[in-house]
Amino acid sequence: MNANNSNPHIDQLMQRALTAHQQNQWQQAAQLYQLVLSQQPQHVAALTGLGDALESMGQSAQALQCFDTALQVQGPSAELYNGRGISLCSLNRLGEAISSYEMALQLRSDMPGVWFNRGLVLHRMQRYNEAEQSLSNAIRLQPDHVDARYCRVMTLFAASRYAEALQGIDLILQHLPDFARGWNLRGQLLSAMDNSQEALASFDRCLQLQQNYAEAWLGKAAIQNSLQLFQEASASYARAFALNPDLGFALGLSIHSKTRCCDWNDLPAQIETLVSHINNQRVVTQPFAVLPLLDDPHVHHQAARLWLNQLNQAAPAIGTFSRHEKIRLGYFSADFHNHATAHLMAELFELHDRNRYELIAFSFGPVADDPMRNRLKKAFDQFIDVRHVPDHDVVRLSRQMEIDIAIDLKGFTQDCRENLFVQRVAPVQVNYLGTPGTMGSTQWDYIIADKTVIPEDCQQYYAEQVVYLPHCYQVNDRQREVADRIFTRAELRLPDKGFIFCSFNNSYKILPETFSSWVRILQQVPGSVLWLLYDGEAAASNLRAEAQRRGIDDSRLIFAERIPSALYLARFRMADLFLDTFPCSAHTTASDALRSGVPLLTRMGRSFASRVAGSILHTLELPELITTTVEAFECRAVQLASAPVQLAEIKNKVAEAVRNSPLFDTAKFARHIEAAYSAMYERYQSGLPPISFAVQTVRDEAVAERP
Repeated sequence: MNANNSNPHIDQLMQRALTAHQQNQWQQAAQLYQLVLSQQPQHVAALTGLGDALESMGQSAQALQCFDTALQVQGPSAELYNGRGISLCSLNRLGEAISSYEMALQLRSDMPGVWFNRGLVLHRMQRYNEAEQSLSNAIRLQPDHVDARYCRVMTLFAASRYAEALQGIDLILQHLPDFARGWNLRGQLLSAMDNSQEALASFDRCLQLQQNYAEAWLGKAAIQNSLQLFQEASASYARAFALNPDLGFALGLSIHSKTRCCDWNDLPAQIETLVSHINNQRVVTQPFAVLPLLDDPHVHHQAARLWLNQLNQAAPAIGTFSRHEKIRLGYFSADFHNHATAHLMAELFELHDRNRYELIAFSFGPVADDPMRNRLKKAFDQFIDVRHVPDHDVVRLSRQMEIDIAIDLKGFTQDCRENLFVQRVAPVQVNYLGTPGTMGSTQWDYIIADKTVIPEDCQQYYAEQVVYLPHCYQVNDRQREVADRIFTRAELRLPDKGFIFCSFNNSYKILPETFSSWVRILQQVPGSVLWLLYDGEAAASNLRAEAQRRGIDDSRLIFAERIPSALYLARFRMADLFLDTFPCSAHTTASDALRSGVPLLTRMGRSFASRVAGSILHTLELPELITTTVEAFECRAVQLASAPVQLAEIKNKVAEAVRNSPLFDTAKFARHIEAAYSAMYERYQSGLPPISFAVQTVRDEAVAERP
């Protein structure tokens, strides 16, 4: 019997239901459909309408039951398979959704909506080429399907097919010049293509059309930040966050941009707000932006955990590879060029034992043509440029190559690709050097550290298992070139006489408390100056104003321009004492200062970021340069500046330590980290989970202690 035989009462109910449906009155429509079904349980139109209404109300599981029941009653139907696919997609059952859409297309291949829906799911599955073909079919069947054209551009963008994507969005905007969403997407695309000026113009056009478009403010802020327009970037990030607090990192980056230009207006209150949001489990910052703001490893961990939880980029589980003759190490970084990370690590790559390890570089940074890049290419067995390769393809490649241990050298720093590790590029994944703190997820099995940067009683703040090296966790390259150039005070705009304090850390590490401490030191050392890294005119101007506000002549602040590495190290020698920042200490800059013979005075806190310089000094056996309170820091700085004989003795001690310390024994460091890699590998091959352990030197051999 036909379940849909005419019945005046049922027909009247259906007409009312359809009217409510057309007006998007989903609750009322669902109630009316249910009234129909209470009298005719197999009424296909009511089942279909109820399925649509329930899906629109977010009740996808119940909607799926309606579509399945309708299919049982009516038999195969393209429309029902399409509705079923939409619900399966909402339930994140993506493979089943694809199958349902394909059943619909077998029945009717001329339905643009089904091709469109299928394309969206394939995009979510990162099957970008198939997604693009499906969306192109939707466009072929319905050339005015703007959403299909827009989503095709997004898919081309995700597949790093930038030229095609730009052509596609420009075609849309030719026909729809006032399409704000299109201008925003164009800005994102041009930003990825490193065309900052055109990207900025596209975001501005979007905001002319729709001034409250939060994502466009976010994109504009990122461009302003890349152009070092930090004050403008901070304002744009703040506007984005005010318009849409769910834009995960806008608040944190607004604060970070402010600190880049040393704008401390209302900074304590903003940090308090940021921490409050994090403690309330809200994603309001990219994790790296938190590290320089406060000395709290718990908050650092929370920020990282929250950030990664919202990525939700799971990939199929990775199996166990057969034991390889050589352990395959994959180093992942955007910094395989003239960059601080490369300056630290280059010699380690060259000194790895090639009889035991195979080295593969996965580079996703700029394609640089500099001596460091050329040196690094020679250091690896394979050097693979994956800058424009989508994450899922990099994951697939790494797995196909059977990389045993993947070392993440970026963490959350600029140009990072944390999704690679969330999706698991290798069975063993290591957090090293890039981020001075936890990644907040057990997807990173280990973090390389030492017992100064992560005391054993602080392991609770790290999602990874901690691997302790016997000395400082920071590797150093003994081959760093230092120029023969001998500078004069005059050419560096330093005074003819007087004590020279320096701090060449990035400006975002300088917080009000640190700067006030420096000023108090200057006030107690007559004729002294503070030599800082020039990080843009906005930062320099703000620091001069802050100096005057604290009662010292701003002429006592002298700014050093950025210069090539070899000259920078030679110039360092003109300083008398390096004053560290807090809570984020000097890292590469600390070893640079000490390598150049300049004593560095630090203040250690509780977080990894605050303890790196302390670890370096501990390894050099210079405990007299480590303090733990602001009072002790200031007292020691003034004491050293006022005691030239004692300072000379410490400088001699620094020079001796640099010559003989494990800090600059790269070959020894290579054996230690290799012992760590081997221990990780053996546990993995034995089917054992990651566990914290320490590497020790026994009879000049590096060995991992038994857990």
